[in-house]
Amino acid sequence: MAISRILITGNVLRPQPAAPAVSESVARICWLQDLLSPPLSEVTNLPIERLACDRALSFGALYRDAGLEPSLDAWAELYAGELPPSMEQRLLDACQDALVISLEMPPSMARLLARAGIPVLDAIVDPLRFLVDIPLGWRSPHAGLREALIPFGVTPYEVKHRVAQIKAKMRWLPAPVLPEGATLVLDQLPSDAAMIDPRRRRRVAWSDYVEHVRELQREGPVVWRPHPYNADTSALGELLGSDTVRHENFYSLLTQDALVRVAAVSSGGVIEARAFGKEGLHFMDRFEGVGVPGWAAPIPVVGHWLSPHFFSAVLSDVIETRADVATLPVERDVFRRANNTDWEFGWIDQIVEQRTARESERAAVAVNIAQLNEHASQLTERVAALEQRAADLTARLSDATAQLADAHARTSEAIAINADRARIAEHAQRSDQQVRRLQKVDRPRLRALVDDVVRRARVNGWRVGVLGAGDHTAWMLRETDLRSLRSLYLFDSRPTSDELDGLPVLPSSRIPGMNLQVVIVSSLAFQEEMRAHLRSLGISGSRIVTCYPQEDDVAVPA
Repeated sequence: MAISRILITGNVLRPQPAAPAVSESVARICWLQDLLSPPLSEVTNLPIERLACDRALSFGALYRDAGLEPSLDAWAELYAGELPPSMEQRLLDACQDALVISLEMPPSMARLLARAGIPVLDAIVDPLRFLVDIPLGWRSPHAGLREALIPFGVTPYEVKHRVAQIKAKMRWLPAPVLPEGATLVLDQLPSDAAMIDPRRRRRVAWSDYVEHVRELQREGPVVWRPHPYNADTSALGELLGSDTVRHENFYSLLTQDALVRVAAVSSGGVIEARAFGKEGLHFMDRFEGVGVPGWAAPIPVVGHWLSPHFFSAVLSDVIETRADVATLPVERDVFRRANNTDWEFGWIDQIVEQRTARESERAAVAVNIAQLNEHASQLTERVAALEQRAADLTARLSDATAQLADAHARTSEAIAINADRARIAEHAQRSDQQVRRLQKVDRPRLRALVDDVVRRARVNGWRVGVLGAGDHTAWMLRETDLRSLRSLYLFDSRPTSDELDGLPVLPSSRIPGMNLQVVIVSSLAFQEEMRAHLRSLGISGSRIVTCYPQEDDVAVPA
């Protein structure tokens, strides 16, 4: 058969879970066409077309002509079995005289095209998602295409190398605590093709594998982890209990010696677990009996499929290709960025561990409270000692007027220390209140307030000051656009350090001479005191912005 075009397609029979009358694969097929059109156009002059249910091919008509209503269950029945004659003819007509390149083509369609002599090159997301980029696993019923793919495949050493890097990284991170000899069960997306049993021609669920899970529990401790993109965890929660769920990063769990086994219905995470030296257990073989040569053994390829030289070599047995084409280097994370997902690999791959804002705030508050408690304890001891001295002085009061004055002074000091202690306790309470507000309520509002000031400052060329060089300001520098201002100055009425997060901290007495247009009061606990302090400095030309609403707040005009 003469090939006159290249046809980009995919799992055209897959319905959207929430709207079964609509094809789920249109965006995926368009995504593949976006990425493959540039390299393909470098190696051949054949037109590059798209087959998705967004043009002449009608998703509803495909199902209706076969006497079916679109649904996930109908799709599962068609996925690996024989297609109805009317559907077969529509697909054959659409693919005649084409070289078909697809994403996640159902085995039933691949088998149909192979019988008709139509060459197919299909790709699926490979399970080894921890490499320098997520590989696409390429496969084909065509022996020549399969043979041409082999030189581009990921090598065992590449896998071993990346596993070693992740294990080494975890030496410097807090290790998850797992029961010795644990099995980790992975949840999966119920609507995914990986949950279709090709032998039974239907979708499966955890209810099909209760006895498999119970057998694992009889062998030792079992924990489970939700799928990162499945919000409904009720099935495994009911089966294994909420007290055994683990939310730590999957790759951090794989590095732990206490974990001996990873099990799932058909998740690629099981393949990844084997790469980390764990036993990997699939309850179902998602390729059993599909009857398509090469379909169960895709070749993982990282990055090369974005380069003209890949298609020049792979397609040369099927169409005439140009040999003198560019060879692009493999880049990191191209697939992850283009697909806008990474299955949470980014957590383990970040260069330096970044705590979440909430973790950082909690840690800072814990340190502050510990310091305040230590200070309060020291003050208590000092008060007790001073009280004892005051008692001694009272006994000696009759001895001399000088001794009486001395005792009075020391008693006054004890009272002042007690007042200091009360203020410190109040400060701790206010600091705790401030962090709770930042954690639960005020973060979005405060971020919007500060970012609005930043935006207007850029437009109007304002010089902006921040009064307060503590945890509150550190949070704003980290979580808002405040740091991006060139004319930004930090002040404190009692500076305890010369800098905060790399920015100099100046005494607040310098504010009047700094020609500031805006001064942000950065505190909840001492907002009113700090605002009063600013007004006492006589900065009538500067607008004062408070972070927490008050009745007499002054808005910042545009």
